Amino acid sequence: MSSLGGLALLSLSLLSPALAQDDEIVWGAVIITSFGDRIPLLSPQYSELTSYGAQQMNSLGSAFRNRYIENGSSDNGMNRTIQGISRDALDNLQTSITTMYDIFVQQSTSAFMTGLYPPLNSSSNSTAPDRDVLYNSTFTPGPLSNLQYPQLYTASFLDPNYIYLNASASCLNFQSSYSTYLSSAQYSTLSNSTGPALESLSSAITSALPHTPLTAANAYLLYDYLRYTQLHSSDPTAHITPAALAQTRATASALYQEIYGNTTADSGIRAIGGAGLASFIGTSLLSNTQTNGTQYKLSIASTGDESLVSLFALLGVADLHEEFLGLPELGSAAGFEMYSLSSAALVGVDAFPSEDDLRVRFLLKNGTEEIGSFSVLGRGERDADWGLGEFLSKLGSVVGASGPGEWCERCGGGGVFCGWYTEGEVGVPGNEDGVEGSRGLSPVVAGVIGAMVTLGVVGLVLIAVMILFGVRFARSGRGVVGGGFGRRKEATAAGGSGASAGAGHKRKSSGLGGFKGAEKLASDIDLPKGGSGGFGATVTPTEEGGHRRVESWELREGRGRVEEQQDDIKAVDSREHV
Repeated sequence: MSSLGGLALLSLSLLSPALAQDDEIVWGAVIITSFGDRIPLLSPQYSELTSYGAQQMNSLGSAFRNRYIENGSSDNGMNRTIQGISRDALDNLQTSITTMYDIFVQQSTSAFMTGLYPPLNSSSNSTAPDRDVLYNSTFTPGPLSNLQYPQLYTASFLDPNYIYLNASASCLNFQSSYSTYLSSAQYSTLSNSTGPALESLSSAITSALPHTPLTAANAYLLYDYLRYTQLHSSDPTAHITPAALAQTRATASALYQEIYGNTTADSGIRAIGGAGLASFIGTSLLSNTQTNGTQYKLSIASTGDESLVSLFALLGVADLHEEFLGLPELGSAAGFEMYSLSSAALVGVDAFPSEDDLRVRFLLKNGTEEIGSFSVLGRGERDADWGLGEFLSKLGSVVGASGPGEWCERCGGGGVFCGWYTEGEVGVPGNEDGVEGSRGLSPVVAGVIGAMVTLGVVGLVLIAVMILFGVRFARSGRGVVGGGFGRRKEATAAGGSGASAGAGHKRKSSGLGGFKGAEKLASDIDLPKGGSGGFGATVTPTEEGGHRRVESWELREGRGRVEEQQDDIKAVDSREHV
């Protein structure tokens, strides 16, 4: 063979990988995290994250930082750095972080973020962000090696947005379905087959928890307790064999798979936790596209095992990967990565691809394992990635409840906010005619009407006094910027106070389908629905360059009235555990 022929073949061999596969450009990702090692729920102590659990979550954050921020590494050598994402200093306009009210979940989220955006460790003003350098060029380091402070949105069970993280909690129809399962033949089979193994754990449990029944219904709580004692307790009587611990975990997984992962029982109500997360995922991806990839580059939601088991069941992850059936490992996360091929045309000022050119892949990091991509929603392994539009349509078909109103209807109530989303009440979305329903006014609605009538009467009396006696009222002093519990208002850069100032700058919020309210602008766009489900939120960029996800029409109508209901709530447990 001539030397020219050899060079030509060599050139073709070098070019063939590029010809066979385009490079990928990642525009954003949605990450659903679990929690790390914690004090068990059965412990007399409050369940909090341990230092070992914090390390687990920090490592999890570091893994996603390595993929999306710092090195852009992946299993096939492609660079997956998210386009335009801040590399070192956390930009809260690029991230959306939502967590549950449970303290160990909040702490897990914070630990995850220290891995995703670790302390800056800046030692001079040459590497420090502008905000950390004073007017005279003096660098002022923050505490703990310049620890960065992410903006977290914490949703309690009083918040309608809680349903996107833990939709099964407080869902009456879910609780009814769970009770039905405990009296079913399926549960009897599980209980009979695992009963002897659970009873054998008595020596390791009864001394510390003498009143805890060693039954299959408590398998998750027992495993949670035993896993912790195996790792932390120095008392040899608290230890069991690895085989016994594995058996307890298997029983807990079987229980949770039936309670939270059964997608067909009682019209799929048991998997409603996964439907809430699916709504979060869909709306977060859409939020990124509607800002042309400039915001929502990383949307993060922290949840519990219940919702993750439901999500994996709805996505059909275990259908092809049985190792993911049941409980996820501590410090696990699921991801949804949105990308385009380098050959796709980029349009507009922000040079963003069209929706037709965007694709989505599912990622999973189960505990200490590496981040891997897997097929979901029935897609085969050879073509595991989806076009964005097709993915959202398919995802929407498994959601089943896209907003608080639909959740309340599907669950038969249960949330303290459901009175504002139920049909048949005056002024409630869903009753378009505004006619009082058969149930009449709710106590809260009646209270509001009574208060307004009282204010009206007082106003008439004051007007009469002013007319008859010549009384006049004058305002003195300056108004106060702010006012209202939980509704702080801040002055704009141009100054101002009161309502006008509050409109200029509001707390950033993140979420979906009615998620975290913010300014409602004329440019707001309704998100499309896919299949029988959908994503009922809107998102819009702000004039300041910030990003706000604006709630669905249901939540916009009900937000103010929900806050009035919340004022009357005294104390309720923030989470129910099976």
